[in-house]
Amino acid sequence: MGVLRRGEENIDWVAGDVAPAWGSARAATIAAVQDLVAVEGRQEYRLQMDDVEGSVNPGFDVDGRFVLGDLERLIPGTRHLT
Repeated sequence: MGVLRRGEENIDWVAGDVAPAWGSARAATIAAVQDLVAVEGRQEYRLQMDDVEGSVNPGFDVDGRFVLGDLERLIPGTRHLT
C-alpha cells in the first residue's frame, strides 16, 4: 500500500506483507488503509494485492464524516485464479 502525499511526485510505498489467503490479505489491506487515512488524512492512496491495483481518494459525506469511498468494492471479496 502506498500514499501519494501532497506536493510529491512519487508514491511512498508504506506497507506490505504476505498473507496465507486472499480473504486475510484483503482484510489486512482494508485495515491498513483505514489506519493510514486516520493518521495522514485526505490524499490519494494506492493499493496492490497480487495483480489487483487501485486507488482510493477519501472524502467527506454530507454529514461531514470521513469516508473511504469504494474501498470495499475496489478489492474483490474472493479471488478466482485462472
